[in-house]
Amino acid sequence: KYKDLIVRIASAVVLLTIALGGAYIGGVAAGIIAAIFAAMVQLEWADLTGGTIRRMAPFAMAVAFAIVISSGGMLFAAVVLVAIAAIIAGALSRRAWMPGGIVYASAFGIGLVAVRISPDYGLLAVIFLLAIVWVIQLY
Repeated sequence: KYKDLIVRIASAVVLLTIALGGAYIGGVAAGIIAAIFAAMVQLEWADLTGGTIRRMAPFAMAVAFAIVISSGGMLFAAVVLVAIAAIIAGALSRRAWMPGGIVYASAFGIGLVAVRISPDYGLLAVIFLLAIVWVIQLY
Protein backbone atom coordinates (compact mmCIF):
# COMPACT_ATOMS: atom_id res chain seq x y z
CA LYS A 1 0.00 0.00 0.00
CA TYR A 2 2.76 2.48 0.85
CA LYS A 3 5.60 1.28 -1.37
CA ASP A 4 4.82 3.77 -4.13
CA LEU A 5 4.14 6.64 -1.71
CA ILE A 6 7.45 8.43 -2.42
CA VAL A 7 6.80 8.32 -6.18
CA ARG A 8 3.26 9.60 -5.69
CA ILE A 9 4.41 12.45 -3.45
CA ALA A 10 7.17 13.39 -5.89
CA SER A 11 4.81 13.41 -8.86
CA ALA A 12 2.30 15.48 -6.87
CA VAL A 13 4.99 18.05 -6.06
CA VAL A 14 6.04 18.25 -9.73
CA LEU A 15 2.45 18.62 -10.95
CA LEU A 16 1.70 21.17 -8.22
CA THR A 17 4.72 23.22 -9.23
CA ILE A 18 3.72 23.14 -12.90
CA ALA A 19 0.08 24.04 -12.16
CA LEU A 20 0.94 26.90 -9.82
CA GLY A 21 3.65 28.17 -12.17
CA GLY A 22 1.17 28.29 -15.04
CA ALA A 23 -1.42 29.97 -12.85
CA TYR A 24 1.11 32.59 -11.75
CA ILE A 25 2.36 33.35 -15.26
CA GLY A 26 -1.12 33.43 -16.78
CA GLY A 27 -1.86 34.18 -20.42
CA VAL A 28 -0.93 31.74 -23.14
CA ALA A 29 1.56 29.95 -20.85
CA ALA A 30 -1.30 29.06 -18.51
CA GLY A 31 -3.34 28.03 -21.54
CA ILE A 32 -0.61 25.69 -22.77
CA ILE A 33 -0.29 24.04 -19.36
CA ALA A 34 -4.07 23.71 -19.02
CA ALA A 35 -4.19 22.33 -22.57
CA ILE A 36 -1.65 19.64 -21.74
CA PHE A 37 -3.57 18.58 -18.65
CA ALA A 38 -6.91 18.64 -20.50
CA ALA A 39 -5.50 16.55 -23.35
CA MET A 40 -4.34 14.03 -20.76
CA VAL A 41 -7.85 14.04 -19.25
CA GLN A 42 -9.31 13.45 -22.73
CA LEU A 43 -6.97 10.52 -23.43
CA GLU A 44 -7.64 8.98 -20.02
CA TRP A 45 -11.37 9.34 -20.65
CA ALA A 46 -10.95 7.51 -23.95
CA ASP A 47 -9.06 4.73 -22.23
CA LEU A 48 -11.66 4.40 -19.47
CA THR A 49 -14.61 4.31 -21.87
CA GLY A 50 -13.22 1.69 -24.22
CA GLY A 51 -11.93 4.02 -26.91
CA THR A 52 -8.42 3.87 -28.22
CA ILE A 53 -5.89 6.55 -27.48
CA ARG A 54 -4.76 6.41 -31.11
CA ARG A 55 -8.27 7.14 -32.36
CA MET A 56 -8.83 9.90 -29.81
CA ALA A 57 -5.48 11.66 -30.29
CA PRO A 58 -6.80 14.07 -32.96
CA PHE A 59 -9.65 15.02 -30.65
CA ALA A 60 -7.25 15.51 -27.73
CA MET A 61 -5.26 17.83 -29.99
CA ALA A 62 -8.46 19.75 -30.84
CA VAL A 63 -9.20 20.07 -27.11
CA ALA A 64 -5.68 21.35 -26.46
CA PHE A 65 -5.83 23.82 -29.34
CA ALA A 66 -9.22 25.13 -28.18
CA ILE A 67 -7.82 25.77 -24.72
CA VAL A 68 -4.74 27.55 -26.05
CA ILE A 69 -6.82 29.86 -28.24
CA SER A 70 -9.16 30.53 -25.32
CA SER A 71 -6.15 31.73 -23.33
CA GLY A 72 -5.64 34.34 -26.03
CA GLY A 73 -9.14 35.65 -25.34
CA MET A 74 -10.91 33.79 -28.15
CA LEU A 75 -13.40 31.95 -25.93
CA PHE A 76 -16.16 31.83 -28.54
CA ALA A 77 -13.85 30.34 -31.18
CA ALA A 78 -12.68 27.77 -28.64
CA VAL A 79 -16.24 26.71 -27.84
CA VAL A 80 -17.07 26.45 -31.56
CA LEU A 81 -14.00 24.25 -32.13
CA VAL A 82 -15.02 22.00 -29.24
CA ALA A 83 -18.56 21.74 -30.60
CA ILE A 84 -17.29 20.79 -34.06
CA ALA A 85 -14.92 18.18 -32.59
CA ALA A 86 -17.72 16.72 -30.45
CA ILE A 87 -20.09 16.52 -33.42
CA ILE A 88 -17.47 14.78 -35.55
CA ALA A 89 -16.63 12.36 -32.72
CA GLY A 90 -20.31 11.60 -32.26
CA ALA A 91 -20.76 10.92 -35.97
CA LEU A 92 -17.72 8.65 -36.06
CA SER A 93 -18.50 6.65 -32.95
CA ARG A 94 -22.28 6.77 -32.65
CA ARG A 95 -21.70 6.60 -28.90
CA ALA A 96 -22.07 9.45 -26.45
CA TRP A 97 -18.83 8.64 -24.64
CA MET A 98 -16.49 10.12 -27.24
CA PRO A 99 -18.14 13.53 -27.64
CA GLY A 100 -18.90 13.58 -23.91
CA GLY A 101 -15.21 13.23 -23.12
CA ILE A 102 -14.35 16.05 -25.49
CA VAL A 103 -16.85 18.36 -23.81
CA TYR A 104 -15.72 17.24 -20.34
CA ALA A 105 -12.00 17.80 -20.93
CA SER A 106 -12.62 21.09 -22.74
CA ALA A 107 -14.86 22.42 -19.99
CA PHE A 108 -12.09 21.76 -17.49
CA GLY A 109 -9.42 23.56 -19.52
CA ILE A 110 -11.46 26.42 -20.96
CA GLY A 111 -13.13 27.01 -17.60
CA LEU A 112 -9.77 27.22 -15.85
CA VAL A 113 -8.41 29.61 -18.47
CA ALA A 114 -11.58 31.73 -18.40
CA VAL A 115 -11.24 32.14 -14.64
CA ARG A 116 -7.53 32.97 -14.90
CA ILE A 117 -8.11 35.67 -17.54
CA SER A 118 -9.52 38.05 -14.89
CA PRO A 119 -6.76 40.58 -14.16
CA ASP A 120 -8.08 41.39 -10.69
CA TYR A 121 -8.91 38.02 -9.16
CA GLY A 122 -7.89 35.41 -11.73
CA LEU A 123 -4.75 34.17 -10.00
CA LEU A 124 -6.38 34.07 -6.58
CA ALA A 125 -9.47 32.33 -7.96
CA VAL A 126 -7.41 29.65 -9.72
CA ILE A 127 -5.27 29.02 -6.64
CA PHE A 128 -8.44 28.74 -4.55
CA LEU A 129 -9.99 26.34 -7.08
CA LEU A 130 -6.87 24.17 -7.23
CA ALA A 131 -6.64 24.13 -3.43
CA ILE A 132 -10.22 22.88 -3.19
CA VAL A 133 -9.50 20.08 -5.67
CA TRP A 134 -6.31 19.05 -3.87
CA VAL A 135 -7.97 19.05 -0.44
CA ILE A 136 -10.85 16.95 -1.76
CA GLN A 137 -8.35 14.47 -3.20
CA LEU A 138 -6.89 13.96 0.27
CA TYR A 139 -10.18 12.61 1.61
